Amino acid sequence: MQADPAHPRPRLLRGEVAAAEGDHAAAIESWRGVERDSPEWLALVAPGWLAAFAALGRGDEGIEALEAVHRAHPSIDAFTALAAARAERDGGAAAVAWAEQALQAAPSLLGLEKLLAMKAALRRDGEQAEVELAQRLIQAQARRLSRYVCGHCGFKARQFYWQCPGCNRWDTYAPKRSEELERG
Repeated sequence: MQADPAHPRPRLLRGEVAAAEGDHAAAIESWRGVERDSPEWLALVAPGWLAAFAALGRGDEGIEALEAVHRAHPSIDAFTALAAARAERDGGAAAVAWAEQALQAAPSLLGLEKLLAMKAALRRDGEQAEVELAQRLIQAQARRLSRYVCGHCGFKARQFYWQCPGCNRWDTYAPKRSEELERG
């Protein structure tokens, strides 16, 4: 916080620590600062965000707030967390309908892969073959696009890093996957 008070990292980490300690209100308060000042970074803690709101009995509020951020700053991480939360709250068919609408607004191969998995889970055994075939066809490409990329050296990683393992520079990763960066 002293080095760069506006940077989202301290607030993201402070929220994660608070959530791990069971202080969901403090986690939300810390993440609200990220939502306000650096909303595209909120996707990095999307599952924790939704879990904290749910733990306080405010799950709908958490979903609505994250959806607003997702509409303005589409992210596969937020999309995935929202689809799971909606499936739990509204059921699989409603979650699929939401995911289809979200993908119309912000097309994504990674999102399509998630949508196909959701649809496959809803189908009966005999009806799954077509959806599973489409899912297998896009899986390899989707895996390639699902990595975070260092803006300095190009190192690609499946998880988000604050310090690049390739060049050891700090804050060179955007909070978006390679597909989102290529689209942007």
